[in-house]
Amino acid sequence: MKKILRDIFIQLITVAVGVYLGIVASDWKQDKSDVADQREFLDKLSLEIENNRIELEGALAYHQTIIKDVNNAYSLSEDTLQSNFSEMGSWRLLPGWRGADRPAFQQSVYQSGIIKNTFADLDFDMISRIEETYNFQKEYYTYYQLLVFDPFIGVQTVALSEERELKTETMLNSLDGFNDLVQVDSKLLEHYTNTLDSIASYSQSSN
Repeated sequence: MKKILRDIFIQLITVAVGVYLGIVASDWKQDKSDVADQREFLDKLSLEIENNRIELEGALAYHQTIIKDVNNAYSLSEDTLQSNFSEMGSWRLLPGWRGADRPAFQQSVYQSGIIKNTFADLDFDMISRIEETYNFQKEYYTYYQLLVFDPFIGVQTVALSEERELKTETMLNSLDGFNDLVQVDSKLLEHYTNTLDSIASYSQSSN
């Protein structure tokens, strides 16, 4: 009888140990999978932020060109500045002009991280850094609207509605917002750079 009980006890212990090891192995595999998923997400997010940084660098260079062209145009004679903008050759006064379109930023990876709750596995500082960057990126469009697009469209709309000519100086004045916009450009670039550095450091510490 004692031998039977001992055999049953050994079998129970063996089963319990097997179940425990199975659970441990499953948890280990899940943890390893979570780490791999997190690394893949951060890699994709870094690429998205880097692409946005490159897009903004191009926009900043363009904005600086417009500022230079506008300043050069202000040196024209008073008669020229008071003349009809269209009669002065319109945008030929600003050789670098390519329009007032805003830069196109990406955010699909960031949005997928929110939907899939991927951010839950990151520490608070990392989450805050990423959210701060993407929130400022969103605010950038508001700055662009207020500083550049609204004044640019506004003077043309007023001239058209009042059926009067649009003076060259008035059009140049409507582009003054580019001087403030380059400050916003620089601030967002700083966000991108700092966030990319933070992600790189975080990824290395997690390896």
